[in-house]
Amino acid sequence: MHEIARAKPVPPRRRFTPTESLEAAAAQGWPAREQANLGDWLLRATDGWTQRANSALAIGSPDLPTPDAIDFVQQWYRRRSLTPALSIPVPLFQRLDDELERRGWTAMPTTQVMTVALPHLLKTLSPAAPSEHAASALPTVAPSTAAPSTAAPGEHGGGTSPAISPSATTPSTTSQSPGEASPPTGGRIELATEPSAEWLSAVAGRKGPLPDSARHVLTAVPNVRFAQWYDEQGNLLATARGCVADDESRWLGLSLIGVDERLRRRGLAQRLIAALAEWAVTLGARDAYLQVEQRNTAAVALYSRLGFTVHHIYSSRRLLT
Repeated sequence: MHEIARAKPVPPRRRFTPTESLEAAAAQGWPAREQANLGDWLLRATDGWTQRANSALAIGSPDLPTPDAIDFVQQWYRRRSLTPALSIPVPLFQRLDDELERRGWTAMPTTQVMTVALPHLLKTLSPAAPSEHAASALPTVAPSTAAPSTAAPGEHGGGTSPAISPSATTPSTTSQSPGEASPPTGGRIELATEPSAEWLSAVAGRKGPLPDSARHVLTAVPNVRFAQWYDEQGNLLATARGCVADDESRWLGLSLIGVDERLRRRGLAQRLIAALAEWAVTLGARDAYLQVEQRNTAAVALYSRLGFTVHHIYSSRRLLT
């Protein structure tokens, strides 16, 4: 559901900055169940599941004075029995963030948006030199015969297309970071077109219970894959989501990267990222982005080793009173 929250004659819109353009692309890759526009601002609501899908994204102009725009956001969320929330790229919109601070909006953990060029990412994930057998350094893609699933959250299902299946006796060839234990041998990676019940359960274990509307956020994108790593016994032990959703098909958006705590620092996250990056390249994607809280130093360190750098940060505010 997408509506225009307020309409009035406005002058020609200015071109978005690179920060605003990337924020708009990321919003396309994480679509809220209900969306409305206040000028360029994007108001999003999804039953409270995740800050991104339940906050107003401040980019461009709201076509209102700042105090009026803030008041409108408050009313829009309260009509839906949701906590008013705003996501503000800073320092681009530092004055807006300062105004929210003055009004008593609570600051949530700061998020940084990290990016990398896909060719560089794939080179980093492959131990082979570009002049050698780089093309065979990562698992090959084989078509899957499984049919896409139409199961609802909590039901069994989740078709796969395509599947990435390295030999059960061959260890992964993605690069190993210093300090990591040897990667587990065997197992398989699948890229599913729909999230399986196991995949959803693993995500719920990290993000909290998933309302029915969460499926919309996860799947309402034309090009999306749900990566999953299974051990030789068929246990799902690592998950990730990748999508190419922007109008130019430039950006691979990575999210929900998680590994069973028993197998962390074993290279499984890198395997899933590599699989999703190779898939995105076939769609013409050139760069990748992800969003991670600054306080998650272990994740930030991993992504930095893979070549990701900070593109910008954004402040998250909620009116909790």
